[in-house]
Amino acid sequence: MTIEPNEQNLTNASPERVTSRSSMPQPLSGRRPDPAVPARDRPAGARWARAGLALGCGAVAGLAAGVLQPRGPVTEVEALALIAGGVAVGILTGVVSRTRWSMLAAPAGYLLAFELARTTAGLPSTGPLELDSAFGPLAYVLGRLVPWLLGATALAVGAGWAARDRSRRPIALTALTATLALVAGSLAIPASSPPLTDAGGRPIPGAVSELIAVELGGQRQWIQVRGASADLPVLLYLSGGPGQSDLAFSRVLLEPLTRDFLVVGWDQRGAGKSYPGLDAATHTPRQAVSDTIELARWLTQRYGRQKVYL
Repeated sequence: MTIEPNEQNLTNASPERVTSRSSMPQPLSGRRPDPAVPARDRPAGARWARAGLALGCGAVAGLAAGVLQPRGPVTEVEALALIAGGVAVGILTGVVSRTRWSMLAAPAGYLLAFELARTTAGLPSTGPLELDSAFGPLAYVLGRLVPWLLGATALAVGAGWAARDRSRRPIALTALTATLALVAGSLAIPASSPPLTDAGGRPIPGAVSELIAVELGGQRQWIQVRGASADLPVLLYLSGGPGQSDLAFSRVLLEPLTRDFLVVGWDQRGAGKSYPGLDAATHTPRQAVSDTIELARWLTQRYGRQKVYL
């Protein structure tokens, strides 16, 4: 039996049977959630709460850095650890806060907590600004510049990548990351003393050019030995400090003497590469004399000499 379509058949048809599948209600379990609200459209209270969370994360990192490194990073390993820790905390901050403001809030919290945590260290680079000498402002600035730059920049980089807007090209963030990576790479390269060369720029055969760590008075201290031959007499250069590294100065200014001497430059206790050995309780003239005598004896034994020139 064949039924021809007509107006009556269409009129009597059940509404459920003519409803298209696309217009049928979908089960609640299959409904997709609404897209996330952009950060700029969130309530002001939520934005401030996320920024406060980022500030707190940065403060925790600054507190840890101030307790573990009150003088800032004094070795390459400590500097690399500060960078790695800052990036890790920054990533965590960006993931948790989910706001680009964490790039500013986290470093701000870090700087405040870092300064508060190390106020009791009792060192020139951690105390208040002293204007009675040129060393006061210099110590104040340098004692803060390195830990501020390394720690705060690492936090900003980590937080920026974790919370960045995927629709934008992170040109500034990429440049900041590349700069931080360049600094970390330079810190990872071991320091060395360049070889001695002749007038034509060719290395001198048999010349001595060494950067050596020596244990003096229970502290690791660094010396640089340079000379055209290992058979030359030993000349120990004592800087007028201590207080700054003279390895670079002695290498340049005393280079003509390397034709006649094994010139020894020395970062004394608490200076330059020997800065980790700084201890206010033992940093006395008596200790400096003792370190000098011990180093002179070490040089005579290493190079087989009877005496050392000062």
